[in-house]
Amino acid sequence: MTLKLHVLAKSVKRFLDGHSSNEALITAARLEREALLKWLDTTEEGLLDREAEDRLALLSPIKTDDMKAKVLRRDRRSAVPREIAAVFSVRFSAQKPQSREIPASELVPGDLIELGEGDVVPCDARLLSCDDFHVDQSAYTGIPVPVRKYAGIGEGESAHDYPNLALRGMRVTSGTALAVVVSNGPVLAKNAAECRESVNFSAYGFLVPQR
Repeated sequence: MTLKLHVLAKSVKRFLDGHSSNEALITAARLEREALLKWLDTTEEGLLDREAEDRLALLSPIKTDDMKAKVLRRDRRSAVPREIAAVFSVRFSAQKPQSREIPASELVPGDLIELGEGDVVPCDARLLSCDDFHVDQSAYTGIPVPVRKYAGIGEGESAHDYPNLALRGMRVTSGTALAVVVSNGPVLAKNAAECRESVNFSAYGFLVPQR
């Protein structure tokens, strides 16, 4: 399979060696929106079904029990060129992304997720837009006081301090947000030892197939 290296991608041997994904989160927090989406190889409308399936097939995601997540994805036929569609009589589905509820363990970097009051954040994500969004991050700080998060670029001493990051396990106490998945637990590329010398890895820890 032909693979490409992202413009902003770096070596991720530290990920493959089992190190923390904290550095990837901090990088995501500091990137402008356009650069962030390019780094994660996604779009404002989320991933195509086939893109998410390809990424999931290359990952060993964390198990999240019965936790569910609301994800925005586009039908696999949305990217079919109209000329080809006309020749093969392919019917187009709606071009807009569709909101679906899926097991949180099936989320992949680049997925867009919707968060609302009462939800538990299913994975580490960077906020793209917010409306009066507050979370309980006492699992990280020990302080049971709701903290306001927002989508703009900010600073922090650790990942949970960044105002534009929502981490796995935080509970939404009010408001809504749209976020892009950066990491879904200890995600490692499958058969990494065999692939290391012959392929490129993206900065967020998995192989990216050439479209």
